[in-house]
Amino acid sequence: MAELKVKRKGYWRGPYTYVRNGKVVNVKKSWVPETTFMTVDKGKPGRTPESEKFFEPKRHTGWEKTMAAATRRGKLLDATDDKKSMHDRYVEAGRMIQELANVTTDEETKTRAKEDADYFFEKARETEK
Repeated sequence: MAELKVKRKGYWRGPYTYVRNGKVVNVKKSWVPETTFMTVDKGKPGRTPESEKFFEPKRHTGWEKTMAAATRRGKLLDATDDKKSMHDRYVEAGRMIQELANVTTDEETKTRAKEDADYFFEKARETEK
């Protein structure tokens, strides 16, 4: 992205106090002069740059939206750590698939992933620690 020249207006900074070496220091109000500086163009507020939009999962599970629900959920559970309790494995699987549901733009993937995440979170509630 391109660099931009930004001009910041001057302003009055209000009075404040702070403690330095055990003593209270009073700072009077002061004028902060205007300044100009160069910065990288960050784009429109609230928008993710195209280069950062791709979702990269931490672990590949083999989950596909075309699979049956039991198969999808089984693959997710198999991708979790076997040494953890079932409650922790359910939570881990739910978080993995919820991460996909939060970033996808495909409506079918979003609904199926959300269903699977809700399923795992419900199972986790049933098997409290």
